[in-house]
Amino acid sequence: MPTDIATALSSWHDFFVAAAGASAVLLGLVFIGLTIHLERKKDRPALVPMAVGSATTLFYPVIISLVLLMPPAQPWLPTGALAVVAVFAAISASAPIVQADLRTLWFTTRKPADWVRYLVPAVAALVLVAAAFLMLIEPAGAIYATAIVIVLYLVVGTQNARNLLLAGRFEIGLAWSVTREHDADANDGT
Repeated sequence: MPTDIATALSSWHDFFVAAAGASAVLLGLVFIGLTIHLERKKDRPALVPMAVGSATTLFYPVIISLVLLMPPAQPWLPTGALAVVAVFAAISASAPIVQADLRTLWFTTRKPADWVRYLVPAVAALVLVAAAFLMLIEPAGAIYATAIVIVLYLVVGTQNARNLLLAGRFEIGLAWSVTREHDADANDGT
């Protein structure tokens, strides 16, 4: 059993290294962008959930990748570590959907972007929970499912970060579009 998990993980080593690096860089850029544009965000409290969503969806690929880069001395180590991360990811991703007070704050616009922003990470977290328990039975399939979750987190986290950073200057439309109709700086000449 340990050799199956070790073999399956070794073939994905480069992917997890790249995913951890890319997620960490994007997460750092989110924090830099937030500090640069912090003054614009103070008058828009609805951007706080977007910031939290960006940070968490970019944070989990780093942690998942680091967990799966650890050498599996025992077959239960990657499974247990991935299960712990998956449970935390599921709790944090489902909070704005399950809790009524967060749902009213976070789903302020009821736009398709809200559904992409909050439902995709929640579904991905549930897939990650299933992959954690599948690790002992079918490690190759579990790692493949985990890689898909990492890619989903990267896509949603990058989109959230892009929308967050442009929200002070642009009107955010659908989940994948931004328009320059409400550019405040263009009107005041700066």
